[in-house]
Amino acid sequence: AQSVGALAAGGGTIVLPFTFTASGSCGGTVTATFQLQDNAASLGTVSWAFPLGAVTTGTTSRTNATALTLPGSKSSGPASIYPSTILVSGVTGTVSKVTVTLDGLSHANPDDLDILLVGPNGQKTLLMSDAGGGNAISGVTLTFDDEAAAALPDNGQIVSGTYQPTDFDTASDSLSAPSPAGPYVISLTQFAGLDPNGTWSLYVDDDRNPNTGSLAQGWRLSFTTFSSVCCAGNVVVPRPVITNFTLTNGVAALTWSAVAGHVYRLQFKQDFTESNWTDIIPDLTATGTNIIATDTVGATPRKFYRVMLVQ
Repeated sequence: AQSVGALAAGGGTIVLPFTFTASGSCGGTVTATFQLQDNAASLGTVSWAFPLGAVTTGTTSRTNATALTLPGSKSSGPASIYPSTILVSGVTGTVSKVTVTLDGLSHANPDDLDILLVGPNGQKTLLMSDAGGGNAISGVTLTFDDEAAAALPDNGQIVSGTYQPTDFDTASDSLSAPSPAGPYVISLTQFAGLDPNGTWSLYVDDDRNPNTGSLAQGWRLSFTTFSSVCCAGNVVVPRPVITNFTLTNGVAALTWSAVAGHVYRLQFKQDFTESNWTDIIPDLTATGTNIIATDTVGATPRKFYRVMLVQ
């Protein structure tokens, strides 16, 4: 605990440094709590939470480019592949955002289409239902993003672009089996906080005859994920070792072991009776597992070298 002392009424701001050693799991939080006091009267506490570790983000996409016929074999009903799936593996971190893109969507009456996305853990959202009226679409590319500026039109012409998930008639949302039953969420935010790895399923259903269509280039998922990166305690960097030395035409070449990202300093003495070592400047930053440096010896009868880890 640390006291900031008395604050004068109407006085200036007081700034004091405060350090502590955090203890907790990587990605967790530690909480700093301030006790506020007015003479003997307690004014309660104020708390701030600090995350443990740095947060890194990344974006990953996965695609299933297999074309779908809409509907598959009848005048209405499920697509030719139902569901169309994408198996996601090897993605690290936790989902903060998901977007879905339909490539090459065509249909004589897009109002007939119900398109449902289901995540690996069963979360589900309608991307598109009862939108676009009877205005035929041909080869449009639609990206669904909760942060898009607008939803799809109800009865207007659908054109390629980025839209919010859209459903204009929730009472009629009943997709062909084996699609999971409703009610359905009309938002991709429900996938936030999840592990993205696993099977994602896209159910495309044509709920009315006789109009048909296709999804010519399939569909793709894009994930933004985040993860916490923390120190692993005190990391010991091995001391540098001179592994090779050559002398050619008065120029000495030295090779020593190194760790990428760390800085090393080459020094010399002409005699061990000298009290100080002399730097051969500049310091060198390793980009790999060894460093090669040169020094002009000239007419010097002898030199003794050493390498120091600077940082």
